[in-house]
Amino acid sequence: MGTAAGIYFQNLFLQICAANGISGDQDYPEWLYLNASQATDRTAALNQKGPSPTPYLIQCLNKMQAAGVTVVVVTCNTAHAFYDEIIEQVNLPWIHLPNETVKEVHRCGINEIGIMNTIVALSSGLYQRAFAKAGIKIIAPAPDSDLQSKIMSVIYDPEFGVKFTGAGISEKARLLLQEVIIELNTDAIILGCTELSVAAAGLDLGVRIFDPLRIAAQVLLDIWQGKRSV
Repeated sequence: MGTAAGIYFQNLFLQICAANGISGDQDYPEWLYLNASQATDRTAALNQKGPSPTPYLIQCLNKMQAAGVTVVVVTCNTAHAFYDEIIEQVNLPWIHLPNETVKEVHRCGINEIGIMNTIVALSSGLYQRAFAKAGIKIIAPAPDSDLQSKIMSVIYDPEFGVKFTGAGISEKARLLLQEVIIELNTDAIILGCTELSVAAAGLDLGVRIFDPLRIAAQVLLDIWQGKRSV
């Protein structure tokens, strides 16, 4: 859905495979990438200002399953707001970004963490509910705050936002992301939008970063190696 995020995830998965000793073409897992670019805007749908992406995402997942895919990663955090509705109609295991992020944060012994994501994902409580079950406190900007407006600009600004700059992530987006992290003033932060994962790549942000895409890439490899189930 976020094309840059989908490509970024594949690069992450490649890196994690290599870090786990995989080398040579025949040693890598087979995978298929479907760029679900025609999914309707998830934010607009959740705000009831546009059609739901659910029918299209179901079509995409059915295509993947028909091609032999046995587990899928959907590289959009906000799309997980439609997870329950979709999974009722598609019998294909889906690595759930918020749930896997909770497990990793809990494993690291963290009981309070900041989060950056879209306004609608923030308002929907997508991550808050998952973390509340684990007894972990989420620190997030108010939806109508200047800080949240800056986060949305990193993602959506038509001049420099990640969704509009393709492969070339702008320096302005990166600098604004760094500014937001300083203002959040937490020791650990979740990059709760995959465009933020793309913008943060390679940056030393001065805090502990939990990237749901990186977490999902490790989970995917563990599943392929038979170390765990979905």
